[in-house]
Amino acid sequence: MGLKRLADRLKVDPKKLKKQEMPCFTELMRFFGALKKVGYDADKCQAEKVALQEAINEMDTRKGHKDTINYHLQRIAKDMGIRR
Repeated sequence: MGLKRLADRLKVDPKKLKKQEMPCFTELMRFFGALKKVGYDADKCQAEKVALQEAINEMDTRKGHKDTINYHLQRIAKDMGIRR
């Protein structure tokens, strides 16, 4: 099998990979639930509001984005001299 054919097969469909849990989703749902329970008065659900804000702040401190597997496969193919 030639390297070009190998490079053509080195593709991964990211949709088929297990999706990561959405960040802050749990805190957001708890906040919405608490809002509904107290008649949509945000002042009465401070604990949930603080937890959501902390989760959002933690998400902001993450470094950059994670490169996809296809990006790494393309770099490997480039380093090996494989062209499409």
